[in-house]
Amino acid sequence: MINEKSKKEVALLDQIEDSFNENPKNRENIYYDSCTLPLDEFNNYFNLLLANEESWAIVLDKIYYGAKKESIKVTKEQFSLLLSIAQNSRRRTMQTALSIIYCYSKYPTDYFVTICPPDFIDIIWKFLPKCLAFKILRYCVIHIPVLAAAKLTQLNILDVILNTFNQSPHTEKYLLSTKDAIRLYISLLKVPQCNEYYEQKLNIFLNELIRNPKKYKINLLIRLIDQDEKYLNDVIQNPNFFNMFPINGNPNFSLYQSDLKLRYHLINFVNYIFTVNMDLTIQFLSTPIWQYVSESFQTQIMANRTRDTKNYLLSSIFNFLYLVGESQEGKLFLFSQKVHIQMFQLLNDSSFFILNRALKILCQIGLTDSQEIIISLIQNGLIDSITVSLVSLETRSCRCVIECLTNIERIGEINENIAFVDAIFANADLVEAILALIDSPDEFISTHAAALHARIRSYENNS
Repeated sequence: MINEKSKKEVALLDQIEDSFNENPKNRENIYYDSCTLPLDEFNNYFNLLLANEESWAIVLDKIYYGAKKESIKVTKEQFSLLLSIAQNSRRRTMQTALSIIYCYSKYPTDYFVTICPPDFIDIIWKFLPKCLAFKILRYCVIHIPVLAAAKLTQLNILDVILNTFNQSPHTEKYLLSTKDAIRLYISLLKVPQCNEYYEQKLNIFLNELIRNPKKYKINLLIRLIDQDEKYLNDVIQNPNFFNMFPINGNPNFSLYQSDLKLRYHLINFVNYIFTVNMDLTIQFLSTPIWQYVSESFQTQIMANRTRDTKNYLLSSIFNFLYLVGESQEGKLFLFSQKVHIQMFQLLNDSSFFILNRALKILCQIGLTDSQEIIISLIQNGLIDSITVSLVSLETRSCRCVIECLTNIERIGEINENIAFVDAIFANADLVEAILALIDSPDEFISTHAAALHARIRSYENNS
């Protein structure tokens, strides 16, 4: 270590320490402001690291800021210094040094390989099973897939990854290291030279992801299938796959917030599977998945909602029903399950989002008995409410309302009832509101408004 420090270095170190004394609340966030860190000041922090070991923790926080928020690159020598500090410091300092190294591992490949020493993987290996070590090694596989995969295979990374499954599933350590370990495994699956070797343990990983489902596990399953659609068959053929969707059996049960979120992610996962293979929509209807969705739908129909409620679960259910209804067989199934009756219950909801999605699915199924309900809603002021909303709502909500109006018109067309459609556009204020929206900067709104206005002119010419 260098024992002599220049006056400039001492002054800079004092300045850093003073800033912490003024606001010691959160070291990692204290410097995250809009100001730009000068390059010479950033480089001088590395001189401080060499000059005073006691200042490592403070100075590394500043370097972390420069690396993450200012995207300031380091030299090969500076990167080696960070690696040395990570290996020869206590936990808090080591964690910060690893965080900086992780920041640089995410930089473009052509830069990363220039600062990375030949024994980089061996060095990071010493920090396993820390989650940051798994993260850094995953980027090594991304940057230099063949070399990194070969080295990790030689070091027997598979056993290290599998050992993370043996931790208690109730600890934060388990959650972080296991999640990042599986991400590394999925990246290794992508390397053709070692693909077959890692696929031998695929079922073990699937069992881990499928049991006790959580949001991060569902996201990892999606990541796996996204990487190669051939893994979809492995997922759905796993003996425990349908156990992810437990049936309550009590029609009057209520869902806690955590249950709502998990159901939302699980049903979205099924929707994702449908987009990968639409043939599965019909196959899944004879499995517990349909009962799971139906049960979730019933709880949402019975739930007390307001216009401001964020109906995430209901949104995923609507998407599921719409995807099922894409095929004729699916339409018939939804009709046989009386989904349209449940949709009718939602037509009295105060949310235009819910009303719109319910109408959309009714249109898709092509029901002929929905006209009476729509007419009843119109008689009770639905069109007046839509008119007010088109004038006053923000863009996102306005999109929903104008699509809702389009779906009401479609129901009139399905029933071949021109009088019904004419009644919708008899409201002069509504026609004026639609005309004003043709000039909307939102392409969706302007397109739908123009189409609706053209239909109005057509109706006027034919009347």
